[in-house]
Amino acid sequence: MCDMLDEKCLELISIVVPIYNVSQYIERCVDSILAQTYENIEIILVDDGSVDGSDKVCDCLAEKCSNIYVIHKSNGGITSARKNGLAIARGSYVGFVDPDDWIENDMYETLLGLMETFEADLVCSGMKREGDMGVYATWKASDFEEGTYKDKQMREFIFHLFDDGRIHISGSMCNKLFKTGKLRECLHRVDDRLRGVGDDTACVIPYLLESRCIHITNKAFYHGCERSDSATHSKYEDYYFQANITYNIVMKSIDRLNDIVISEKFKKVWTRIIVNGLNHYFDNKYEYRLDLS
Repeated sequence: MCDMLDEKCLELISIVVPIYNVSQYIERCVDSILAQTYENIEIILVDDGSVDGSDKVCDCLAEKCSNIYVIHKSNGGITSARKNGLAIARGSYVGFVDPDDWIENDMYETLLGLMETFEADLVCSGMKREGDMGVYATWKASDFEEGTYKDKQMREFIFHLFDDGRIHISGSMCNKLFKTGKLRECLHRVDDRLRGVGDDTACVIPYLLESRCIHITNKAFYHGCERSDSATHSKYEDYYFQANITYNIVMKSIDRLNDIVISEKFKKVWTRIIVNGLNHYFDNKYEYRLDLS
């Protein structure tokens, strides 16, 4: 869709794509967003100081399509890039797509339909993981049943969110649709130094804890694509520094609940994450896994 925005559509959705040195994947990603069945979408490409020609790819795409906007900035990491994109987003709703991934064409029409039907603050969907041979795994949005959670059900959802030393909802920002104003408040509190360890969690969990109503669907629209040089496979020398930042951000939101049981459950979650973080100091040669169940 490269025409002017359809005036018949009531709500604009902003899609933010943070980009750093992924020039060979950008067009596939953007094409999948342009192919959405919901047409009232703006695409915000945030070039985070790329040096591989990604900046030129972004500019070329923006020249072709009137609903693509580009931000060029010095490298500051994914949190900084997301903040810059969100700052200029005009939509009432916002989603995120990583530049080396792609989405199915009915993703945002479906998520917005659920958001409006159930008057939700957040809609979370499933995800697919794929490699060179195609999709090899499909992940549910949450360990909870599909459906709408509000009032008593929402309180129960939050109470059991950290059961058994695990977070029982996908922490990714990319398989969700958010309300823009509400997300700005949460993302503003995320430290820009988070560049791969907990950057999604530090925003998603506080947003969820502060939501009145959420909707869960396990239908998977988002294709997360494996790359050996992606952030998912990176070794973080400052893993514990970043993990500590994430912990403090999330704990501030949990403290507002004034529920010591939920607080203790989350501390158990973080004990697991801290121990499993040893992998980042041994090039993933040894797999440390702490079972707290």
